[in-house]
Amino acid sequence: MNASAKRGYWAALICSLTMALCLAGPLPARSAQDQAGRAATEWLALVDGGDYRQAWSATGELIRDAMTAQAWESLLEQARRPLGEKSARQETSRRAYEQLPGAPDGQYLVLTFDSSFAHKARAMETLTLRREADGVWRVVGYFIR
Repeated sequence: MNASAKRGYWAALICSLTMALCLAGPLPARSAQDQAGRAATEWLALVDGGDYRQAWSATGELIRDAMTAQAWESLLEQARRPLGEKSARQETSRRAYEQLPGAPDGQYLVLTFDSSFAHKARAMETLTLRREADGVWRVVGYFIR
């Protein structure tokens, strides 16, 4: 095989591999993070709307096993009411973990948001999601600073 034929062979091989990778779709890890991100956005919309009972129903087993819906509603009410309505929220980081202190091993995604509210111009919200046995990502932690 001459040099020109070798270059053509390698170019065709690289092109074929590139096309195969493009047609294969997103990598599972990225897709899982996208699913978790959508679950976080939907859950935050419940909290922003004051629907704390529904937000509790949408949390993961770690929260539902640790406290009643009434206790959860009370905690969220105490944390969110003084802040007023959400003005803005921007995701600033997203990190995947398989182990978190005090939690069983599993697939976790921790998202951090810079947020602002009517009565608090600068806040940081941290949301932890866990992929549960049914494959659904659910919130298992929520903190506001």
